[in-house]
Amino acid sequence: MHDMVAKALLFFLGGMIISASGTDRLKEMGGLIRRYPWTGWMFFVLTLALVGVPPLSGFAGKVMMVRSGFGQNHVALALIALASSFIVLYSLIKVFQQVFWGGEKREEQVKPLHYKAMMAPAAVLFAIVILMGVGAETVNGYVSQAGAVLADPALYINAVMKE
Repeated sequence: MHDMVAKALLFFLGGMIISASGTDRLKEMGGLIRRYPWTGWMFFVLTLALVGVPPLSGFAGKVMMVRSGFGQNHVALALIALASSFIVLYSLIKVFQQVFWGGEKREEQVKPLHYKAMMAPAAVLFAIVILMGVGAETVNGYVSQAGAVLADPALYINAVMKE
């Protein structure tokens, strides 16, 4: 669930950034934090959530994967999960620095189309990312039930067929 919401927000913010900067070239972007602080800080917090920093939505899943990896003697897989988090952190922080810090590289001021309208769904997705992290224990109960049904299809078949 975290991955679906977080990646949707990441792509949505990417579109907002391209719209706000007037280009899709990273080297031509810069300084957007001055004009679009909410977009910048949502991108930064989303980066932390994707990496698995507590109490954001990616933390619970990351902990479960790493704990299971070490607990089941799949140390290499647990280390790959941790290494991938560091790669994601490095790459998205580089994007954040390039896009939002420094001087503005484009001289003309681009007026993004419907920026306020774009901000509303981004804010909803952002709130879900935060709430999924803070309420991870509650969400985990529902996800565990769904996982148990997926692991044992007989439960689903019996519930549907009820003979």
